[in-house]
Amino acid sequence: MKEDISNFDRYPHRIFASALLIDGKLVNWKVSNKRWTKSNIGCSNQPGYVLKNWDKIKIRSKSFIVNSSEEHSKVFEKKSVKFYKQFKLHPKYNLIKPY
Repeated sequence: MKEDISNFDRYPHRIFASALLIDGKLVNWKVSNKRWTKSNIGCSNQPGYVLKNWDKIKIRSKSFIVNSSEEHSKVFEKKSVKFYKQFKLHPKYNLIKPY
């Protein structure tokens, strides 16, 4: 079974970059110690157009294993950005841009 949560207090640990997509376009994103799934994403903090299209939602994630605070920072600053750049932003996207 894949690990969906990681302990940031110990090394090595995983960092997850998760992308919420509608029609292959980015509508929300998160970098954290928890992989996003439809059951844990939290609908209350999603924009209205996302909720209206919930049946079309796809989630893509990438995990990174880090062994130091420097590697940890690099995931947030560079590696997750590279992951998100593969997705165009949805036309209604109005949140902080991941890149």
